[in-house]
Order: sequence, then C-alpha cells, then structure tokens
Amino acid sequence: MFQSDEKAIEVIKGNPWVLSNSLEAGMIPNINTLRENGVSASNILLLVSYHWVCIGSNPIRFRKIVEEVKEMGFDPLKSQFVIAIKVFTSVNKSKRDERIEVYKRWGWSNKDIITALKKYPLSFMVSEDKLMAVMDFYVNKLGLDYSVIVNCPTLLGFSLKKRLIPRGAVIQYLSSKGPVKSGASITSLFKCPERHFLEKYVKCHEEAPHLIKLYNEKLNLSDTKESGKDEA
Repeated sequence: MFQSDEKAIEVIKGNPWVLSNSLEAGMIPNINTLRENGVSASNILLLVSYHWVCIGSNPIRFRKIVEEVKEMGFDPLKSQFVIAIKVFTSVNKSKRDERIEVYKRWGWSNKDIITALKKYPLSFMVSEDKLMAVMDFYVNKLGLDYSVIVNCPTLLGFSLKKRLIPRGAVIQYLSSKGPVKSGASITSLFKCPERHFLEKYVKCHEEAPHLIKLYNEKLNLSDTKESGKDEA
C-alpha cells in the first residue's frame, strides 16, 4: 500500500500495535469496504497512515460506520469522508447525540448540524462542556449570530484560553472603535496564525501598545487561572 519500505516503517513506528493485529480479520476487509464505497486510494492511505486504529476495528461495525457517513452526504473522494469515519469510530452514537442536543440548544437545525459536520467532522469530538463554553463566548460575549459558526465550524476547535479570550479582548476593543464590522472579518481574526494576527491586527494600529498589553494580560490571566488544568 505504501509503495516503499521507508513509508511502511514510518507508519508502523507510529502505530506499533498494528503488528499484533490480523490483516485478514480486520484490516483487509475494512480496506475493501472503503474501496467498494468509492473511497480514493489517497484517502485510504490517509486513514491508514494517521488513523490506523479505525482500520483495525470490527469489520461489521466499520461497514455500518462507512454506510452512515455516506448516507449523511460525505463525498468518498474527499478527505472529510475518512476523517468522519475516524470521528464516528472514536465517538459512539450516544455521545454524538449528546453533542447534537448541545448544538440545538443554541438554535441549530438538523440541516445546520449536518452542514457544519461535513465541513469540520472533528466538531463531534469537541466535548459538551467546551461546546457550551465556546458557543457562549461567540454568541453572548462577542454577539455573533450562531450561523457564523455553522458556516465556519473550525472556530469550535480553537482553545478558549489560548486563542479565543485573548483575541476576543482585542476584537472587542477594535469593534468599539469601528474597524471590525462583519462576522466574516471576525472569523478571519480567530483563524489566522498568532504572528499574522499580531502583525496585521494589533501592531499596525496607533493603539498597538495598549492592544499588546491587553492581549498579553488576557493570555497570562488564562494561564494563571487554568494552571494545572486541562486546556479547553
């Protein structure tokens, strides 16, 4: 599959337990299931290389997950298809249903949830507590409409303490002055790398010293409050 000893060794070193698994009992049937459902060779390699545990799962359960992902409208030719398989393998149905209920509390329809999931399957791996905290931040603290998150669900994956709170403080300050007006602009502020964020949206302003101080204060405050705790 990997077409070179080097690539095969690299993958096995990252997943050494695979040497104890039966090819015939799990991996080969599951790879065949992917091929039968039109998954491209490159996406099969993606799943095998980075999410090998999925390939080693029970073939009957694996086939059901593949069928479920396909029924939801994921394209077998796109990488999101195999990422969704990884998510559905890792998160059981009851947990996925709990996350759906969290989204619905914020006004999301079933169509909204499917739209977001197809764009960012990993949204179903975000814990219920973090989903509530992040949605509260976007909707109640920043005043964004929930549809902004539906259209850009990768926003759900960012750290509340390391990214959202510090940048949110800068965004709120800039919004009070008028430069930041649209939801699309705000999403770009959160998505860009930190260096780009500081150079393009902080250091270029006349109030740069104040913005840098505000940013660092919020960043350090988050670190202090959450010392010894898991990052959200």
